[in-house]
Amino acid sequence: LAPGLYRFSMSVDDGGRLFVNDLLVIDGWPDQPLRTYTAEVEITESPTRLRMEYYEGNGEAAARLAWTLVGDIEPVETDWKTFRSSRFGVEFEYPASWQPSPDDAERYSGNDGFFVLNASSGATLDDFADSEISHPLRPYGVNPQVIPMTVAGQDARLILPSANQSSELRQQSALVVRYPKPRQVSSTIYEFFVLYTSQPYVRHMADSLKFVEGNGATGPLPTPTGTLPSNAVIVDDADSGFTRGGAADGWRTETEGTNGSLTWSLNSERALADYNWGRWNPKLRPGRYEVFVYIPERFSTTERARYWISHTGGLTLRLVDQAANSNHWVSLGTFNFSGGERDYVSLADVTFEPDQSRLVAWDAVKWEER
Repeated sequence: LAPGLYRFSMSVDDGGRLFVNDLLVIDGWPDQPLRTYTAEVEITESPTRLRMEYYEGNGEAAARLAWTLVGDIEPVETDWKTFRSSRFGVEFEYPASWQPSPDDAERYSGNDGFFVLNASSGATLDDFADSEISHPLRPYGVNPQVIPMTVAGQDARLILPSANQSSELRQQSALVVRYPKPRQVSSTIYEFFVLYTSQPYVRHMADSLKFVEGNGATGPLPTPTGTLPSNAVIVDDADSGFTRGGAADGWRTETEGTNGSLTWSLNSERALADYNWGRWNPKLRPGRYEVFVYIPERFSTTERARYWISHTGGLTLRLVDQAANSNHWVSLGTFNFSGGERDYVSLADVTFEPDQSRLVAWDAVKWEER
């Protein structure tokens, strides 16, 4: 197959699997009547290896495979510059026409794309990729592609959006690479470097990425930020700006924590249909704010609380070890907010730790204007 984006269609009765260049892209293996599965795959290798596995269980055999070219992949012709971040410990090339954001030195954008840096932790790279693509807002479309790869000698995952991704996200893709050793960024130790950028440029950035030395050396987790200024906007779990959903019998409340109230739940290992979630919606004026979450002293034993921050630049994931930060305010970072309903922080009970082995706490979130 010529390089390009292809839509594969597999129809089977009973089960079938499709591998493209040894990557499993369709897995439909149960006993079932005739069913059609589809998947979009970016092809970059030639020749292309296709392998379809099939089994018949009930005597009415059917197996059919077809594909169509959705779009060509054109080599990106542009001038490149080198970007270096001592904070995240990386260096890579980016389009020379992109300019830095006036209020975020690690976000660049131009007429044809953008990039922004992040870091994360978790059990595995696949867990991180799964949490990205399964977010309720579907930032990569309905059926994105996750590609295992090696970047700078390290295990990595490339997340490519599907054709139905919202145009507002500017072809956002994600590259997540395991650090050679855990790295301190601001006040937290992270295992993975994350680069969000527009899809046409992500492969060149991956090919040029290097890990470099710089400030922010690896070390023990420092003490989180303590008392904050009183002029910040606070949303507590007992306020009208806090909403929650999921299984009603999974929620618990306690008369302790900020303002004498907190909410907690046992964790879920995976994102099932009835997982519990909570969201803090502040009333902000447009501007730039640092966001803090309060971790109560008790009912907070998870080491992988996954906070999503919705801001004008999109959605950002921050992982917080609640067990190590009890009775502290912890910074999630500084972001621009529009002053509307899309300003929020959300937290679900999905932590990818063994099911119902940890307690996840929802208490207060604070926005401090910068």
